[in-house]
Amino acid sequence: MPAQLKGASGRLSRVRRMIAEGRSDPLQAALGFALSRPEASAVLVGVTSAAELSAVVAAASSPPPDLDWDDMAIDDPVALDPRRWVA
Repeated sequence: MPAQLKGASGRLSRVRRMIAEGRSDPLQAALGFALSRPEASAVLVGVTSAAELSAVVAAASSPPPDLDWDDMAIDDPVALDPRRWVA
């Protein structure tokens, strides 16, 4: 885990568990969240292979997972500070 996320590691473990309990995977959850945002008119996803593209298309084509997005929010100030992510 990157150093910037160590403070949020317990929360991230809980989020992973919530995603699994919701019968989803991280890709489906991420796309489901992004596609459910009414203020977003498009979602950009980078891929590095045809297999990744297929996985993204499949996840985006399936119904979004029924997850409590607010309950999954991370509020760790270090993890959310973009200055900490600059190399």
